[in-house]
Amino acid sequence: MTKQSNSNNPTSKIHYPCTWEYTLFGSNVEDMKTAVQDIIKEQVYHISESRRSKKGNYLSLRVTLMVMSEEQNRQYYNLLGEHPAIRIVL
Repeated sequence: MTKQSNSNNPTSKIHYPCTWEYTLFGSNVEDMKTAVQDIIKEQVYHISESRRSKKGNYLSLRVTLMVMSEEQNRQYYNLLGEHPAIRIVL
């Protein structure tokens, strides 16, 4: 992710296109991977398992891909968050 800050502007600006990482939480890794595949479709992405909860009921996945705009970033975030296999998107 590329960020550039300006001392005159206290908020950071993200410059697109850039590499973005979503962290997904859910209970079934295969269902989550299928959801990512259905949503991201033909765009190149990398997915890796991150962590499991202490009791093993939940796990997280990291999805890394190139996003071309803020609109695309928000669209992926919203679609991933709306999918029933994914409980939380960060």
